[in-house]
Amino acid sequence: MKETKVVKFGGSSLADANQFRKVADIILADPTRRFVVASAPGKRYVEDIKVTDMLYKCYEMASEGQNFDEQFQMIKDRYNNIIMDLGIEDFSLEEAGTFPWMQSFPPQPFLSDGKILSRRKKLCCRIRNGEKVSCIGGGMGV
Repeated sequence: MKETKVVKFGGSSLADANQFRKVADIILADPTRRFVVASAPGKRYVEDIKVTDMLYKCYEMASEGQNFDEQFQMIKDRYNNIIMDLGIEDFSLEEAGTFPWMQSFPPQPFLSDGKILSRRKKLCCRIRNGEKVSCIGGGMGV
């Protein structure tokens, strides 16, 4: 039986394009590393905001009936900047259908914080798939 490893990378390991490149090098250095559990991008510098915290803020604002477009745009910008900095030209989060689930807020009563966190990990996975690296989400829920 072929050896298979599952590796997990936290938010600081995926904070920006340079960190993504390091992660890709680590994964590609060992062919037995076949599955990746990915966290959402973390802080790039001390005053930065983690994507997880931005998602929680969107959820909170939507739950209170507030407009969260500006907050949500920050999340999209963060991922799109990573894609651009990686030099990926033939991939778009919008074209990949990554964001429509969140634009249907306000959240349904059954949509828990765990599912919000699970979906943010899927965003990371889609970017890595643009880099041709397989991954799986690592959260609760979906």
